Amino acid sequence: MSHQVWFITTPIYYPSDNLHIGHAYTTVAADALARFHRLRGETVWFSTGTDEHGQKIMRAAEARGLSPQTFVDTMVAGIRDLWDTLRISYDDFVRTTDPRHEAVVQAVFERIGRRAAERLNEAVAEKPAEDRMAAVVSALRASGVAADVQKTDLGMLVLHEHNCPYASVVGENPEACSAIHTILESVVPGDAKQVESIATGGAECRFEINVAEAARA
Repeated sequence: MSHQVWFITTPIYYPSDNLHIGHAYTTVAADALARFHRLRGETVWFSTGTDEHGQKIMRAAEARGLSPQTFVDTMVAGIRDLWDTLRISYDDFVRTTDPRHEAVVQAVFERIGRRAAERLNEAVAEKPAEDRMAAVVSALRASGVAADVQKTDLGMLVLHEHNCPYASVVGENPEACSAIHTILESVVPGDAKQVESIATGGAECRFEINVAEAARA
């Protein structure tokens, strides 16, 4: 029989308040399973931890006059003490505010973003400029951006994003609409990239793309 390896995890608990008997039951059950497999001579990695985010934690911290990080640090210390009292034999305690966790999450999302851009490039690389821009609009809409398209006499394709939360700062910082820029930059070829974002008043951003330049790339 091949050697068995077990990864056992509890939920990562939300430390907005003290834990209760339900949290203890779940953790004790996971601990019992981990101990059982260790007794059988099998390899076990038993993980638990805390999910430290959200407005509920922010409000709980404010009610105590603490910063969110100080608040969760205090709550986590209490959780660790509880698990020590119950003799929980975990191998790792993961906090979502741990630098190691943040680094892994960032790396995962960067990889997803790069792959999404690659797939979008592959899908539109052989198409004429107008079709490329249609692909841009499709990608924006799939990402939840309310983009309308208008072709100008100057060969510029104009995308209007309505209800844009960044409209008030785009004029000062064109990179403020970073999600949209990421999609545009993944489709408009590098050396021919001519993308401008303009705040047009209200809650609207306008992006102008030089279709002719994109076509020559």
